[in-house]
Amino acid sequence: MPVPQILVGVPCRLAGGFRPFDTVLAQTLKMTPNATVAYAMTGVLPGARNRIVREALSGGYDYIWWLDDDQPFAPTDLSQLLAHDLDAVVPLSCRRGAPFLPLLYDEITDDYARQHFLHDHEQGLIKVAAAGFAGLLIRTACFPRMGADGWFEFVHPPGNYDDYAEDLPFYRKLAAAGIQLYCDLDTRFGHAVTAVAYIVKQQGKWVTVLADHEPFVAFPQVRHPLSISAHPSAGRRMASS
Repeated sequence: MPVPQILVGVPCRLAGGFRPFDTVLAQTLKMTPNATVAYAMTGVLPGARNRIVREALSGGYDYIWWLDDDQPFAPTDLSQLLAHDLDAVVPLSCRRGAPFLPLLYDEITDDYARQHFLHDHEQGLIKVAAAGFAGLLIRTACFPRMGADGWFEFVHPPGNYDDYAEDLPFYRKLAAAGIQLYCDLDTRFGHAVTAVAYIVKQQGKWVTVLADHEPFVAFPQVRHPLSISAHPSAGRRMASS
C-alpha cells in the first residue's frame, strides 16, 4: 500500500506566531518524511488557504493537514489522525477566549452554529458538523467535490460587518458535498491565549487573577515557604535568630 503524501498547510499571519509551534512542527516532519510544508503568507486568510489547496491538488498530494501557528500540538498527532483513514478529521481544541469552549459544533445553518458541549462519557471519534481548522486532516479528493476553486471565502456573520469567518462556510460546503466531519477527542491541540495577570484581594485573601476581556480564573497567591502559618517551627527559628 503506497504511503500517503501529505501537504502540511500553514496560512501565516504577517506578524510572528507562537514560536513553540515551530519546534513541534520540525519534530513532526522528522517523524513523517512523506510530509511537506506549504506556507502561505498573506493578510487575507481565505486567499492563503485557497493557495495551499491549489498547491496540494497540482502536486498530487493525498492529504492536507491544516495547522495554525498559535495552536501547539504533539509530534505524534498527525500519525494518530492518519490512522483513522477518514476523509476529514479534526483534533479537539478550544476557543481562544474564556470560557474556552470546544471548537466543535453540532449543527450549522446560514444563521447560526450550535455549540457542542462535551459530555464526560465521550471519547474517541465523534461526528460533528463543524469545528476549527487547526489540525484538520482532509483528503485532497474532497476539494474537487466542493468546487473547482474558491473553497474558502469571506463571509460576514449575520448583522456583523466588522468580522468575517472562513471556517463555518467551508464546513457548510463540506456537508453539502456529502462529506462527514469527525473529531478525535483523544487528539488534542492547545491554543495560545492573550491574558493579563493581576494580584487582587478577594474575600480577604490575596489571589492572582488571569483575564482577557474579563477575569476568567483566580488562584491563591503563593505564600512564603517560611511563613508562621505554613511552617510554625520555621517561623520560631526565624524569630529567635
